[in-house]
Amino acid sequence: MRKAHWILIVGLAVGFGCGGKKNNKASGDDSRSTAKAKGTDGNGSQTGAAPNLEAKPLGFEKLRYLGYRFSRGSRAYHRAERALRNAKKHPDKADELWKAIEKHCAAAVAANPRHLDAHFLLAVARARAGAKAGLADHLSTALAADWLKFGPMLKSEKNLQAYLAGPEGKALAALATRYEQAFTRKAAAGILLVGRRSAFRPPSKPGDQWSTTRAELFSYDLHTDRYLRLTHTKESVAAFLLSPSGDEIAYVGYNRVIWPKDDQTPPLLKHSFIGILSTESFQRKGKPIHLHKQRHGLGLQYRAGDELVVASLETMGRYKPGAPSWYVVDRGESKLRKLKTKPTTPNQLVVTYEWVSRLHKPAPHIQAERESSTFRLLRTKQTITLPAPEMVSKDAFVWSPDGAHLAFHTIARPCEDKPQSGLYLVEAATGKLKNLLRGRSRFGTKWLDNERLVYEDPDGNLRIYNASELKHERTLKNRAGLSLSGLAAKKQPFCREDNIAKPTPPPVKPLAPAPKKPEGTSP
Repeated sequence: MRKAHWILIVGLAVGFGCGGKKNNKASGDDSRSTAKAKGTDGNGSQTGAAPNLEAKPLGFEKLRYLGYRFSRGSRAYHRAERALRNAKKHPDKADELWKAIEKHCAAAVAANPRHLDAHFLLAVARARAGAKAGLADHLSTALAADWLKFGPMLKSEKNLQAYLAGPEGKALAALATRYEQAFTRKAAAGILLVGRRSAFRPPSKPGDQWSTTRAELFSYDLHTDRYLRLTHTKESVAAFLLSPSGDEIAYVGYNRVIWPKDDQTPPLLKHSFIGILSTESFQRKGKPIHLHKQRHGLGLQYRAGDELVVASLETMGRYKPGAPSWYVVDRGESKLRKLKTKPTTPNQLVVTYEWVSRLHKPAPHIQAERESSTFRLLRTKQTITLPAPEMVSKDAFVWSPDGAHLAFHTIARPCEDKPQSGLYLVEAATGKLKNLLRGRSRFGTKWLDNERLVYEDPDGNLRIYNASELKHERTLKNRAGLSLSGLAAKKQPFCREDNIAKPTPPPVKPLAPAPKKPEGTSP
């Protein structure tokens, strides 16, 4: 059965809010000083009874909480990481170094209760020292906030195995299973999006250098208002594309660019990658495909049977990519293979450093020109006329699942000093036209169900509108940016016409007048 997914692309600002209340913070400098759990004596010793562990909310309350590695407690945690590396290099000093790891992680958690890495490593250090209880709160905090990162680590960490064999460890393992089931269920039902942890910053100097979108892929849970993290790419995700079957999500990102020396040359992607997620478990399918050759951008499209085709876009002009080279994804080897036959359909997703474009298939049951101010609904025989001088593109229409409403946005023409467009809603039965918003936005749209529509607004947020009640329900706010398809350097429509100035020829010096010849001389 095909699953319904909704996507949000958001400028990524991440961290974790523990507990249902804002002031429900995780324990600070010492887990042994937390409230006594059932099954322990308060000193980390087992009493034989299995503790009753309470589940924490899944995901992140705000994207900026993902920046816990760069905020308070980061220095203490970096010391713990350094001690961990030394413990691996010098096994004879491991016991002493692990004591230092515990000390530094406790300091990091005390300074920042949202530091997930410190919570997890602190529990590992104490489990290695022989603790069989008092670790559940630290582990549960990390598992609930970022299941896809810490869930596999819980199973693979050797220092936790003795702890997991005890009463509290078994209770924690049972809680982890509940987290996994709830995460998969909520992620499948949520809104897929790209979100940024913090504001985008372009490079400040020309040349080959590290640069990312500061974004990841998330599923937004409307019931708890929390973001479930789906990718871990060091904040490098640019865009994503859901397969026609709904069985997988392809995402594109980059982390190195070649920044130009002048405004007439486009930024180039030096290291980009393509990954695929299963929508059943949200685990990655195979290894990411890494592309190290510089290129203007990448194009993606799904064909029949979820065959994923990739276009490598070479540079031709400032904003105009050149002729593409076509490849097909070899899933068994996690690499690209040259495609000899050029696809007959256009790319469904195009990603460059400066913009992301998503092409939808033309909606059925609509009679319209490629660009027009009038279109006709064939099932209800209603003719819709837009106010002059607005025009709509044939691929901008999106039907609600039951066909009762139609959403679309008009064409923005920033090169003609008309950067704004309008988002409209049509009642199919009557042809009634309603304007929802006007502004400088791409107005990416997605129907959540028969009544609710989510769309991108000019401020980089996502808004939810109820078409039946004709009212705005809520706004998902993130100052760094959210998107239903992808995030790039420029979030608003801009003029992409190549306007490369021709070099001005050097001024021509006037010729000196010829000297006068004496009279009577021959020429």
